Amino acid sequence: MIKYSLLTVALAVMPLNLAAKTFNSEFNISVDLNSDWLALGKNQASKNNLTATMDALKKIGIKKEKAEKILARIQGANVEYLFDTTQPGTDFNNNISIQRGSGATARTKEQAESACKTLEPELQKLYKEKVSITQCGMINIDNHSFMSYEYKDAIPGIVTIQHEFQITPNLTLITIGGTKADSVERIRSTQKDIARAIIKYIKSSPDFFKATEKAAKAMQQEKYDAAFTQLKILAKAGDPEALFNLAVFYEHGKVVKKDINKAFKTYNQAAKLGHRHAITKLGEFYLKGIGTKKDPKTAARMFFQAGMMGDPVAQNSFATMLFNGEGIKKKDPEKALQWFAESAKQGYPPAAQNLIKIYEAEIKNKNTKAYHPLAMIYLQGAGVKQDTDKALKLLEKAAFDGVEESRKALHEIYSKGLFGVAKNEAKANAWKQQ
Repeated sequence: MIKYSLLTVALAVMPLNLAAKTFNSEFNISVDLNSDWLALGKNQASKNNLTATMDALKKIGIKKEKAEKILARIQGANVEYLFDTTQPGTDFNNNISIQRGSGATARTKEQAESACKTLEPELQKLYKEKVSITQCGMINIDNHSFMSYEYKDAIPGIVTIQHEFQITPNLTLITIGGTKADSVERIRSTQKDIARAIIKYIKSSPDFFKATEKAAKAMQQEKYDAAFTQLKILAKAGDPEALFNLAVFYEHGKVVKKDINKAFKTYNQAAKLGHRHAITKLGEFYLKGIGTKKDPKTAARMFFQAGMMGDPVAQNSFATMLFNGEGIKKKDPEKALQWFAESAKQGYPPAAQNLIKIYEAEIKNKNTKAYHPLAMIYLQGAGVKQDTDKALKLLEKAAFDGVEESRKALHEIYSKGLFGVAKNEAKANAWKQQ
């Protein structure tokens, strides 16, 4: 199952007072719908149209609280919904969303079979409900195969249909429909119509996979003009990796004229598609006021988001803000140490140096407990060159000062011969008994 963010293809503006007969999108998709649908996008969720949109949702049975959640999703994550107006619902029922996913989905029968084996537990983990898979595998429409699966009870009483289309190596287009079992055919039929439109787009588009290969080869050969040309093709399709690389070109003025505003805008496009490095770059721009107004709070939020996705640069930056109390409610040195450590574990030198500086300052202030974490940095080579001798000396200092975890670590190192240290039963026993 592809992991996707709630980001959708931005659709063209639909009239608020009429159910849409044709589905048109910026993604070059146009579908004649087989029933009446209400399309909700950014325009409908804007302040100017909120009242009319709320009324339209009320007419199809969606209460105010749920309608506000729907609009909040659209406003915050660029989500587009199509609601079946002939089937009144009380929640997110009877709708189809179209979403961009950053990543890859199954493209062959073998890949689909492998994905289907892990799908049910992944869905159960995602929804925290007992989910039942009713269909999973590759299906074929207009001589094009794509991943499809149906499941029920992720939302009690609702059948969910999900289609996934690989557009570029880093971009998947996802359609998700949800409805009650007695009206599933209507949703299923419309999703197939949308699938045909997506397939038509894929077949009429450039070969994005070849463009990716050409861009990578050109970058390796430092033929940046050629790389830039291929990246623009991919970026136009919405490929997050291409958007990120284009932003780097604009930021540093490589091949093109340096344009910080354009760099910020392009990083933002990649970030909305879940590109963690782009999210980190946005954090740096907000922190320093580059291409946008200086905003430490937004910077901290960006670093936290990318850090949770595992980006070591973001983890180090968020840790620094926690340690200094910048962009957050209050300082939290303890939590900052945890974030520095996560970054250092991935081998990011600045995070390791920040930790060393903090622990050495603590040692100067007679905090002997700081010897142990400082020793572990050198022992594991977390962001610094491994130095076992230095680590052992630090552990011994801590152990002699009564730090229990250091004594246990020394016993284990010598008894098992860890970190390249020769086994030494005498030393192991001595530290065990101390």
